Amino acid sequence: MNEGTENTKTGSPTGQREPAARWMNFLARVISGLWAGFWIFFAVAFSAADLNSRDGASLGGLLIPLGLTAILLFLALTAWRWVRIGRIVLPLTGLAVLVGYPLIAEHFPVFTRALVMATLGLPPLSAGVLLITTWRVDRISRIQKEADA
Repeated sequence: MNEGTENTKTGSPTGQREPAARWMNFLARVISGLWAGFWIFFAVAFSAADLNSRDGASLGGLLIPLGLTAILLFLALTAWRWVRIGRIVLPLTGLAVLVGYPLIAEHFPVFTRALVMATLGLPPLSAGVLLITTWRVDRISRIQKEADA
């Protein structure tokens, strides 16, 4: 690739990245991975408990956690592999959870809603903001290098 062209995988300029951009990108990946891992574990544990109950497992009791697992895995892997898509999808996911969850969980206590919103909505929002900031730092760095040349 020529100097100044974008890497299609990361969406960043080729060549050396700014140290701050590398750390922000790494931190965004860690946040999205831990977020998805925590909720996937939670969904699998919920399904296992449902299977072990005396009443037996219902189809909805298995499909909902399975669907949540698939969505979270898709979101985390998409943000990891295709950063351009991840920096759009992750913040939108976080905002959707922060806006939508209180509407569908009105019957839960306020503390429960706040805890779920903090653990389900804030991590993808913060990871997405970090990815957007990484892109911006890379872009500013590239513009400064072109101006100096």
